[in-house]
Amino acid sequence: MGCTMSKKKNLPVVTEWDLNQAGLTWADWNWMISHKGYEEKELAQMLIGFREDFPAGGIFRHQFEEFFPEIKMGKSMSDMVFSVLDGDHNGYLDFKEFQQAIDLVGARLPDDRLRWSFKLYDEDNSGSVQLAEMEKVMECVYNMFEGMGQRPSGDPKIRAKEIFEKIDINGDGELTENEFVRGCSEDKEMMTLLNSLFTSMVGN
Repeated sequence: MGCTMSKKKNLPVVTEWDLNQAGLTWADWNWMISHKGYEEKELAQMLIGFREDFPAGGIFRHQFEEFFPEIKMGKSMSDMVFSVLDGDHNGYLDFKEFQQAIDLVGARLPDDRLRWSFKLYDEDNSGSVQLAEMEKVMECVYNMFEGMGQRPSGDPKIRAKEIFEKIDINGDGELTENEFVRGCSEDKEMMTLLNSLFTSMVGN
């Protein structure tokens, strides 16, 4: 009996079936354990609750703003943020993507905000940002602030190019995540803009 009980203690908190039902892999699960700071049992309980609340698989676009009232932005920016969170582009946020949405709401440290912002710019999920991607997002950011009566000065495309050229350290026409973080950290105007963006989105 003692041997049987010992084996039970070593059983995983979730099974392959649980993960498949949630559209997750073991890699997803291990990522959440290592990045979120929860005990595995606590995370498993959250997964059960998530599946009960969203039996269709996740949070759909029309539920997004209702579930995260902290995130305040215009439709174009909201669509872009949802698209970034919906990493597999299946039209809804699964449990892992939901956890990443919580990261967005909870991003307080400059590096956290910069790394999240990098994902916003990296539209094709290539791991690098090109000027055209940065221009598109900068226009959305400007439009969002304009809707709030606080549009930044200047042309968003020109501003995007100036920032891009300044932080493209090796001059290859692409920004890696580390280049982006390092370059933006040294650009006071860019940091002010990003902090304003997060303050507008999540209130902190």
